[in-house]
Amino acid sequence: SAISNSVTPQKAGQTISFTGLPSMATFGSAGPYTLTASASSLLPITYMSTGPATINGSTLTITGAGTVMVTASQGGNADYTAATPVTLTIVVSKANQTITFGTIPAQTVGTPLTLSATTTSGLTVAFTSSTTTVCTVAGTTATLLMAGTCTIQATQIGDSNYNGATAVMQSFTVNPKSQTIMFGQIPAQNVLSMLSLTATATSGLTVIFTS
Repeated sequence: SAISNSVTPQKAGQTISFTGLPSMATFGSAGPYTLTASASSLLPITYMSTGPATINGSTLTITGAGTVMVTASQGGNADYTAATPVTLTIVVSKANQTITFGTIPAQTVGTPLTLSATTTSGLTVAFTSSTTTVCTVAGTTATLLMAGTCTIQATQIGDSNYNGATAVMQSFTVNPKSQTIMFGQIPAQNVLSMLSLTATATSGLTVIFTS
């Protein structure tokens, strides 16, 4: 009598090779990176990331500081078993930033001054006065209270992606306001008569008379 044997073919194994990403990077100058993992089976690789990053096809884009983990996978097919996934990690550090705060020309008491400064990060700059008897600051407006030297400090404390910037200070002169005196024409007077003098200043300050 004839004897027949059936053989069930076994799937082949496969491995993934995945390199080419740095272990450390700095936000703002990290990537984008082209992912180049390959499977020994030559089957296509799929990628998944965790952390502040996105993947579009085989392009990894870093979106913030933090730990980014990229996993390459190949799930197999009728001929190959699934490969063991391979994960690469990038530690993305915060970026540094600088402040640009231009020189402020001399100002006049009582004239509001709008402050302006920028950062390389694009984050908003905060202003404070270190000479509050001469000038004060609310938001981006400096109020000039008296003549003297006003010193304004521009700061940016950073966020989840940027380190705090080195503060920048600008000092400028605050000049007193000009004023005028209104002193009307005095008609002819008699000898030894008493004359009451009246004049006003636009500043509201008291006028002094001399002969």
